[in-house]
Amino acid sequence: MKFSVKFIFNICTIYIILWGLYGFHWYDSAKGTNIDAWSNIFLGINMAISILILFNLKKIKSIFFRGVNILLLTFVLYGFFYVIGGDTHFMHGHAVNKASYLIGILRSYLPLYAFYYFTKRGYLNQNSITLYFVILFAFSLLYNLFYSQYWVSIGYDNGFTNNLGYVFVSFFPFVFLYKQKSLLQYIILACIVGLTLTSMKRGAIVISFFLFLWFLRTNLSHIKTSKRFIILLMTFVLLTIGYLYINHLYDSSSFFQTRMEQTMEGASSGRDVLYTRLIDHFWNGSGALQQLFGSGPDSTLDILGKEAHNDWLEILICQGLFGVSIFAFFWFNSYKYWKQMPKNTVYNQIVGAFLLTQFLRTFFSMSYSTIPTAATLILGYALAKSEMEIKIKNIQIRNRN
Repeated sequence: MKFSVKFIFNICTIYIILWGLYGFHWYDSAKGTNIDAWSNIFLGINMAISILILFNLKKIKSIFFRGVNILLLTFVLYGFFYVIGGDTHFMHGHAVNKASYLIGILRSYLPLYAFYYFTKRGYLNQNSITLYFVILFAFSLLYNLFYSQYWVSIGYDNGFTNNLGYVFVSFFPFVFLYKQKSLLQYIILACIVGLTLTSMKRGAIVISFFLFLWFLRTNLSHIKTSKRFIILLMTFVLLTIGYLYINHLYDSSSFFQTRMEQTMEGASSGRDVLYTRLIDHFWNGSGALQQLFGSGPDSTLDILGKEAHNDWLEILICQGLFGVSIFAFFWFNSYKYWKQMPKNTVYNQIVGAFLLTQFLRTFFSMSYSTIPTAATLILGYALAKSEMEIKIKNIQIRNRN
């Protein structure tokens, strides 16, 4: 696409770049620099844009957004009451910022409405989304570089786990945009899988494995027989490169060796103990009201000193059975919507890949409050484009009749 002044001042371009700049806040906060103040400014601007769009957006009638709306409203209400009167929780001896929970929720879901709106208005289209993908991927590489340099500088030169592995996994649905360019698909896949492996996050690595299987199944079932040999050949090449890369990591990093050996032995970083403690607390340490509606956001910190690393248990403790039912309703509606989408389309594949990624994340990390911008970008685009194409086809059918 042409790189024009009109594109530079496109509201969607500005919105994406501001989210990218905001993403540096965790790194700058860790180092204790004052650039974090700028991140708050970027956050405030984008929150204002998101809220304005949300209130000006025409009612969306899809069952997917019905689930998102109810989930967002529930978490926002819990977050609001937490900020104005909730108990103070501590992590590593420091009081947790109550507003962080609410910001995480808004930061995860509001961009979805914005990108849906931008697509409907033509700001986000088939040409621009490739450049936006490059911009966000470049920001993620910068985060990864700075994050790695920081941890090496404080003594973790032998290896460390990097939560950015989940960010790289979120780029997976973009692969389906290039279904006519198989080589480009595999190059993007190789980058995603390679960066995920170097993150040392076993949850992200497991998710990338299942996503790769999903990609193969989808690609092989929707292509001509004559092209299957090429796809299988590129798959073999990618797997060979992956095998050699894993061997390299294993030989060059004792930390990677330890992580791999722990995985093979069934070690779960103590998650089995954490989960047992949370379930025991729910049944034996909570009253009826807490079991129904939870103890409020961040309550797992009082039990474990950390978050649950499992969305279902985190919500069970913080929002109770009520919250779990809302979360389950969201997933039921999401799956139902995906099944109703036109089959064998790029948008069906993108939404399916997003749902698979996020659903698997619910068992490993705090996915419901840390959805990356790249994920909401591709999802909002796919949802809007699918609806637009269905509307055009329905008009054409009516005109023929």
